[in-house]
Amino acid sequence: MTYFKLAFVTLGALAIGCGGSDSNSVDGNSGSGNLCASLPQNTGGTITDSVDSSAWPGGASLGMGGAIESGTFHQTQHIYYSPASTPNHMWSGTLVVDTGAGTILSNVAKDGATVQMMGETYTTTGNQITLDVVCPQAMSGGTFYYTYAGGTLTFYADMDKTATVFQKQ
Repeated sequence: MTYFKLAFVTLGALAIGCGGSDSNSVDGNSGSGNLCASLPQNTGGTITDSVDSSAWPGGASLGMGGAIESGTFHQTQHIYYSPASTPNHMWSGTLVVDTGAGTILSNVAKDGATVQMMGETYTTTGNQITLDVVCPQAMSGGTFYYTYAGGTLTFYADMDKTATVFQKQ
């Protein structure tokens, strides 16, 4: 699955249906830490897949790390490296990052259908970001390579040789 290729999107299949329960509280206080109670509206514009014909160099060589900033981000690119066939999907995505809380909220659509609505905690080390899904269902999200520079947040997924790019608003 290519949804986002990082935990937010790699786990996009479970994405629909956050809400209601405080059982996923990240701070232990009833109601105040339920990430899915405050998921963002998907206000990003629609983009289409793009292809880079060069060979996938690997996320480790692409990811440069960087100090991610808090804010709202819209998806601006979804790039496949040397795919077997040309993809033709339409994407729209919004992320809300809170660096103080170490959380990312996401709302992503693929071909007009919501594929991901979730809240995650994250940590960074060097050029890697580790994501853990808090809601709608808690689970380990995985570790991915990333770059943050000049308000642009890019995630690299080795599993499907893609880069997913978000721009701070």
